[in-house]
Amino acid sequence: MAAGRVLVTGASAAAGEGVLAAFLDAGWSVAGTTRHDPPAAPDGVHWIRADLDGADAARAAVDDALAALGGLEALVCLTGGFA
Repeated sequence: MAAGRVLVTGASAAAGEGVLAAFLDAGWSVAGTTRHDPPAAPDGVHWIRADLDGADAARAAVDDALAALGGLEALVCLTGGFA
């Protein structure tokens, strides 16, 4: 697949670091959501501070990613808990 633009939700926790690195290494433009202050690494991520607790918050995060990246080809959903 050619490099594109991706939004990764829950990017600052759990598997997020590896997912972000994989897309960045493949040349993709990356936006990631975090509920807290954005982490310092990795470089090249457009961070969106959002608590995706409902449709309005999710829509706002997607709108932010679209504005920052100029579109999206992919969405990776890592938001949520693990049991």
